[in-house]
Amino acid sequence: GLYSIIILLSIGASIVIYTKIRRTERRISSLPSEYVKVYVDAQELIGLSSMNRIMKKEIAAMILEIFEHASQENRDVDEVIDGNLDEYMEEFLNASGGEPTALYWFSYSSLLFTGYLLFIKLYKVIRLGGFNLNGFETETLDLGITITYAIISFVFFPLLMITLKKVAKEQWTGIKSMMALLPFIIPVGLLVLLMNGNETFREFVDQPFPIFNSIYTFILGIVVFIGFGFLMKYAQKKQLR
Repeated sequence: GLYSIIILLSIGASIVIYTKIRRTERRISSLPSEYVKVYVDAQELIGLSSMNRIMKKEIAAMILEIFEHASQENRDVDEVIDGNLDEYMEEFLNASGGEPTALYWFSYSSLLFTGYLLFIKLYKVIRLGGFNLNGFETETLDLGITITYAIISFVFFPLLMITLKKVAKEQWTGIKSMMALLPFIIPVGLLVLLMNGNETFREFVDQPFPIFNSIYTFILGIVVFIGFGFLMKYAQKKQLR
């Protein structure tokens, strides 16, 4: 029946996608080793950009095709990128709106922050079993966890993405590449602080934070979450203009 057709179409789509991925992997592996390394770094820069998924795939495919033709002509990869992957990729990223703007970062972080709060609130409401509207009033969020999520959303994740992009652009290797782990000091530090604070500090962070204390404000939070998603899409489109 209809369900069988849907299942068969899903299986067919999965096979097509898998085949395309395997074909791309074979194309990459057939490149000279120095090209593979640079292409992996280029892919990382593309992945960390604010481009939409379709644009990321198109740019990655374009770079791969350029590298394939260049390798067939026995050109050195440094000659192709003029010895600077950052500048080489900059033109592609700028032309496709890949460099995040302040509006993109704000909407991205706000989307994360709102999503965290909605998830933890819903979890606290249903964790005891069942769904009770009164739970939105009785199950409150702590000030400490709210501040922690704010720092992670507005500081940690943007800093991590910027750091990883810098690693890929400058092609850090060896011990220097370990510096990419530095942003993780933030969540680890927050965890240690929350676990080992004195009594006064504990009383401060454990006090309830009044947010989403009814089903109506929770629904409003979902609307705000969706709104930040649209704002992020708008920021992407604005970069392309």
